[in-house]
Amino acid sequence: TSFGDVNSDEDVSTDALTILTNIPIAGVGDEHMLLIAQFTTTGELEFALNVEIENEAGDIIRYVSDDTVLEEGEALSPFLSFPFACGCTDPNYLEFDPSAPCDDGSCATLFIPGCTDPDACNYDPDANIGIDVLCCYGPDDCNGLDYELVCGTTGLIDVIEESPFAIFPNPAVDHFTIHCETCGSGETQATIVDLAGAIIDRFRFQGQQLRYDTRELPAGQYSLFIIHEDKVHSRSFMRVPFR
Repeated sequence: TSFGDVNSDEDVSTDALTILTNIPIAGVGDEHMLLIAQFTTTGELEFALNVEIENEAGDIIRYVSDDTVLEEGEALSPFLSFPFACGCTDPNYLEFDPSAPCDDGSCATLFIPGCTDPDACNYDPDANIGIDVLCCYGPDDCNGLDYELVCGTTGLIDVIEESPFAIFPNPAVDHFTIHCETCGSGETQATIVDLAGAIIDRFRFQGQQLRYDTRELPAGQYSLFIIHEDKVHSRSFMRVPFR
């Protein structure tokens, strides 16, 4: 009956487990893993946990195992229930499921962003996600891109998938960092768009690195388009409430 456990032939439950410490707790490894429960059984194991954490600033963070009804201040974590419901865990595929705690091999359709408007000079028939910010229609309607580069004699815009720009952590919880090891002190322009092609944010930064706060972004998949030295670099990232 420790921690107020209620025991029967089939079920064990508790709502009175509290772990308190007067110093901050750091978990093991880079992911700061903490063991909060250990189960041993000769039968089948199934559980769902809700976790409430108070950080050193006094903020209460609540993670729940079921998002049927999310109350204010709660965030879904698929890792709090077992057995896991696996899915596609690669954010570069359209089948990506941010709530999946494990991969089941269902990733099938590679995420290909681009301009899908046939009226644009840089229409991309291979793109399966339309990104309006990449479409260029003329010198005065090119979404801040270089018209001569996009629609001039050089042909279609070159969206570079392999580039010196990196995004980490990905998936992101409360922030991500854009980093370019080989970039100098010049200006970089960045645009975040969602899966519907809507522009979520535009910003500029100098130098090799920028930390971007993602706490106001709804959980989901996004594309980040970075314009640097007349080249467009494409990166995909996910924002999840907890991982």
